[in-house]
Amino acid sequence: MDQSGFGKLGFYNLALVSIFCSIGGLFSTSINAKLGVNVSLFLGAIFDGLWILCSLLPTMRNQITDQEELNNSVIFSKQFIYPVMLFASCVCGLTTGLLWTSQGVYISQCATEENKGFYFGYFWTMYTLSQVFGNLIAALVIGNTNQVTYFIVMASIALASSLLFITLRKPTLQNQEQLSLSDLVIEANANQKQIQTADSGIVDLQGMSQTQNSSISNNMIQKTSEVSIYQNAMSILKFMVSPRMRYFILEIGWTGFSISYFSGMLVLIMTDSMGADESESLKSYEKALFAMVALGVGEVVGSQLVGQIVDKVNSKVAVIFNLVVLVLMLIVTFIYLIIYEFSWLAFVMTFLWGVQDAAVNTHCMEMLGFEFDDNSEAFAVFAMFQGIICFFVQLVQSLVIDRTGFIIYTSVFGIIGVISIGLTYFFDFKEKKAQDSQRVREYTLIEQKQN
Repeated sequence: MDQSGFGKLGFYNLALVSIFCSIGGLFSTSINAKLGVNVSLFLGAIFDGLWILCSLLPTMRNQITDQEELNNSVIFSKQFIYPVMLFASCVCGLTTGLLWTSQGVYISQCATEENKGFYFGYFWTMYTLSQVFGNLIAALVIGNTNQVTYFIVMASIALASSLLFITLRKPTLQNQEQLSLSDLVIEANANQKQIQTADSGIVDLQGMSQTQNSSISNNMIQKTSEVSIYQNAMSILKFMVSPRMRYFILEIGWTGFSISYFSGMLVLIMTDSMGADESESLKSYEKALFAMVALGVGEVVGSQLVGQIVDKVNSKVAVIFNLVVLVLMLIVTFIYLIIYEFSWLAFVMTFLWGVQDAAVNTHCMEMLGFEFDDNSEAFAVFAMFQGIICFFVQLVQSLVIDRTGFIIYTSVFGIIGVISIGLTYFFDFKEKKAQDSQRVREYTLIEQKQN
């Protein structure tokens, strides 16, 4: 947007997408329950494509060389483009909040406790491959044609891809006959527990089989569709400040910090480090986009690594992994800011940003899907709180314009990251409760045999 003569409009667009994403997340559980996952995902994707298409306006205006033609044009006037772009960002944000809640619910329905890391890691891998191919397309198209062609290509891909959501099949629940012996033991113990009704807002799913868990989740979705949108919104707000979210909410917020930094700052840092003359040309932008391909590769690696850690070990160890990657990423970023010269280090820096972002997001989503009784509300909180954080961070980032500002901002950014991810280590994981319960049952069986 800056190169097209619209200054910080790009930052403001992203800020509006973020804040309206939080609003969309607040009402997403009701809409998802009434429309269904397929339609909700389709709406989110189609409006995202239309938002990209709107970016053609400022780009096409920049291509017009005849000043008289520009002055007489209504469509390409700044008075028309500004409100259209800002309105499109608001609509895109609303439907994006719906999309993120819906995709989280759908993947949770596909996965089980034993393979949740794989499923969410697989999702994030496919999702972030767009970073690889998207940045490659951007670099190749912009380098050989112009930005108008680039936005047409990207909008066409987004709009065509949205049709695939209509074809999604409903996941098949695990049959009762397929339950393992351990599942039956857990189920027998679960039957002895008091399960409070959904009206109280608390349902104890600990130790239940996948079939029972899915059944109750479906009942919750049905119940959600029966209450008003206002009641659902209030329920989400209460859920957001509940005691169980206390040690986890900051990690959700950190995903907003992370996406805002790498989407709004990394390219700016790299182009600025190339020198004033070169940073104004499309050539420097092309180089930065090639470096961002490494971010996409890092996203794939990070999602797969943390998915394996969650499935093979546990979610708590994944927190330690996330902290180590975060610290390593910050060290490399500071080294780049000190040297401030575009080189192979830029590729290492963006790669580590990708690993960190994917690891934290995959970890967040598997927790949202399986650590809370109502994962629909959990994913709604994710979309809402992440959107709020992105909104304010994008506004702050629009004020950071030079190397000194980058260093100060990154320093504060790093402190927030360590605290946010570190607190999740103290979260009361269900899988730990399950392990403790299993040990108690084994000890009880041993005592019974001895007696």
